[in-house]
Parts: sequence; C-alpha cells; structure tokens
Amino acid sequence: MSADSLATLRQRARQTRRALPIAQQQANARALRANLSQLPEIISAKSLAAYAAVNGEMDPAHTLTWARATGKKTYLPIVSASHLAFAPVDDTSTMVEGKFGIPTPDCAASSLLQADALDAVLVPLLAFDDRLNRLGMGGGFYDRTFAFRTDSAPPPLLIGIAHACQKIASLKPQSWDIPMDIIVTEAGVYR
Repeated sequence: MSADSLATLRQRARQTRRALPIAQQQANARALRANLSQLPEIISAKSLAAYAAVNGEMDPAHTLTWARATGKKTYLPIVSASHLAFAPVDDTSTMVEGKFGIPTPDCAASSLLQADALDAVLVPLLAFDDRLNRLGMGGGFYDRTFAFRTDSAPPPLLIGIAHACQKIASLKPQSWDIPMDIIVTEAGVYR
C-alpha cells in the first residue's frame, strides 16, 4: 500500500471514529469492558497496560477500573523518542500532558516497565481487518515497542481495541507491522 493510500485510509478512519456521538462512544466503552472482562487471557493476566484515549479512540478507562478492582496492576504508555515504556497507574495517579498531547502518569523513570514485562496490552488503532492486522496512527511507536514479538510468542498478549465501525475489509500489512493476537470491539471478539 502506498504512503498516499495509507494517509487517505488513516484520514477516513479518523473521520469515521470522530463521527461517533459521545454517548455512543461511552456506551461502546462500557460494552468493550464487558467483552474484555470475559476473556480468559484477561482474567488470568496480572498486569494490563492500555492508553489514555483521545480523539474518539475506544476508551479503555472502564476496563482499567475493572482491572484494578480485580487486583490487576495497570499501566499507561510513556512515549520516548522511538518507543514506549509503561508507567504504573491507579485511581490516585497524577496525569500530565505527554508527547502529542496525550495524558500520561507523572512518575519516576525508575518505575517504568518495558513491554516484555507486561501480561497484556490494549492497543489503540485506526482500522483493523479479520486477519488481526492493525492500522495505527503512523508513528510506529507500538510496532517498534513490540518488534520483539516477531521472534517470540506472548507475553505480552496484544489486544487491539476499537469501535466496530473501524473494521475494514482488508489491510495490507507493512513488513514492520506487528499483528494483534486478538481484537475486541463493543460488538465482539476477533481471533
């Protein structure tokens, strides 16, 4: 897929996502939590990383609250120059504006985890297909962070989360794209 066609696809996907009314986005996030909380892989996970949703992304906040209530440790990404590290987060965490204006926990560098120390990660996306291919924002942070997964099985388990309207017929992955293990929407689970 050419860079121009990827840019066009990303633009359309952003528009589709942003067109969802806020009430629908919130209902989808609650339904997502219900779907995720039934997955055996999530039930058995001791640590779960997600992200702070912006611009109509599927919001994992309900899922993180549920995860903490069930005794899981929860994390949010901190964007560095080229990859992600994961900061512990709970109901009392102070959030600051991070790179790209994304809220991140205000924490010491010594408390950050590397990706391979996590059990499961909820990954944002712009679009996905039945083959568990993910179209991200284009910065490559998640692909670089989880590049080690090309040579090894989980952990962490990579779970793309999205609104059902973000599903498209087919994506042609690039050589550096890391596929998801599972994709979950408010409407169901793709394996």
